[in-house]
Formats: sequence, structure tokens, C-alpha cells
Amino acid sequence: MAKADNNVLLSKLSGSIGKQVTIKQRGGKTIVSKAQQPREKAATGKQLEAQDKFTEATAYAKGVLADPEMAAVYRSMAQPGQNAYNIAIRDAYNPPVIENMEKAGNNIIVRATDDFRVYRVTVGIYSAEGVMLEEGNALMGRNGKDWMYTAITEALPGCRVMAVAEDLPGNRTNREIVIA
Repeated sequence: MAKADNNVLLSKLSGSIGKQVTIKQRGGKTIVSKAQQPREKAATGKQLEAQDKFTEATAYAKGVLADPEMAAVYRSMAQPGQNAYNIAIRDAYNPPVIENMEKAGNNIIVRATDDFRVYRVTVGIYSAEGVMLEEGNALMGRNGKDWMYTAITEALPGCRVMAVAEDLPGNRTNREIVIA
């Protein structure tokens, strides 16, 4: 792959030359690469899984672009050479991360981050036998990373606390702690 800047012959040019060379314009730069050839082998299971994930990510990104408000929010996060579509694809690929979870009195504090935005954090408290005692949404703290859930029932030793963080594309991550 070659990149060309300030080239009179290639500026504003895109497409394929025969079945050998492809010319693309990306972020104000001209990229010259070998033309993609058709596949000779059938895709493996992992490749099919990656194709499905990409199809879901592109569907999400197209939905973002169809909503002017969401497109503006994603566009605001774009770096030079990126656009709202790129950021939405990246967001769809990357699930949120629960970095930490702790109990402080009746409060459960969950630190959840995402490459774009955590949409919701849900906390459930289960007895030692696995019976759900309560469940609800946590409230986002001022720092945008810490989410706090105030429990109604007291979580006794042996109880499990499960947190689920969800981002805008619907990716979910969960984490569990056992009260000591």
C-alpha cells in the first residue's frame, strides 16, 4: 500500500485500474493498493463470526447516521480523518468495561467505562442460594465513570452482587462480587 500526497495525477482519483491496482481517497490522502481478489476458500467459523459482528456494527452505524442528534454526538468525538460512522462502528465493536465494584454501606459503587459512553448500569443482589433479592438501575456520578446503586435490603455475607454495564449499541458486560 502506498500513500501519495500532492500528486497531480492521483489527486481526487479513486477506483480500480484493471484488476491490479485500487486507488482510494481517505482523510484527504490518496492510497494506492493492490486490488482485492475474490476468495478461493470458504470462510472459517471465526471469519463468519467476524463478518456477522461487522454486519451488526454497520447496521448500528447507519442507524446513528439516520438520527441527526446521534450523528452530531458521534461526530463530536471524531479525530482528524474519522467521521461519525467510524466512531459508531468502533463503539459497536467495543463493549463497556467494569473496572471496579465495591460495597460501601448500602451503596454499591460500580466504575464502568466505554470508548464512547456507558448507557446504563443495572445492579442485582442475590442471596447465597441464588434468589434475587432486588434489582435496579444505578445512577451515574458526576465524574461520568462511577455509578451508584443504593440497596433497599441489606446484603449479608455470602450474598452476590451482579452489575451489568450496557453501552449505546447494546453491548453488555457483567461483573459479580460476593459479600464477605
